[in-house]
Amino acid sequence: MPIILFSSSDPKNASQKAEDVGADYYVQKDEKGISSLNRIITDILHVPEASLLPSDEKRPIRTVLLVDDSVTMRKIIRNILLGIGITNVLEAHDGVEGLQLIKTEAIDLVISDWSMPRMNGLEMVKKIRTNSQFDSIPIVMVTAEVEEEIQKAMHLGVNDYLRKPFNPLDMKKMIAKFTECATEK
Repeated sequence: MPIILFSSSDPKNASQKAEDVGADYYVQKDEKGISSLNRIITDILHVPEASLLPSDEKRPIRTVLLVDDSVTMRKIIRNILLGIGITNVLEAHDGVEGLQLIKTEAIDLVISDWSMPRMNGLEMVKKIRTNSQFDSIPIVMVTAEVEEEIQKAMHLGVNDYLRKPFNPLDMKKMIAKFTECATEK
């Protein structure tokens, strides 16, 4: 299994240190590094992107709302979405911004972080699920929370979750799973 070290350390020394500890790749945690990471992951996974798209009788998810206070995490997830053909990705910094977008845009899937300023992901889920206009939108939580907290989120209306750090292939499979949900609205 390939090991990728994704770090903000000084690139001069970090690359050698990554090699010394057995990492196969070193990627700088910045804009250039994110696109490098996306290429490396695509090469490692050897997964034909088209196989993850839904069949002709299903409409693909057209609009994803991505809610995360981390610019880096939003870029990583956006690149994964772009890689499977989802080009309309709306971004929000926290639950407050996420709720505003849900009220004004036609959202097919929400991918949200848990811990964010102003309104966290769980509070946002509660508000979404209490509004019958939006209660059928699938919601995926991306989190580092413990299992007990994740189960609480599932009980409140989260459809599924990915634990950080996550494998991009797992996210692609999860999105493919929700494609049918988005067409049933």
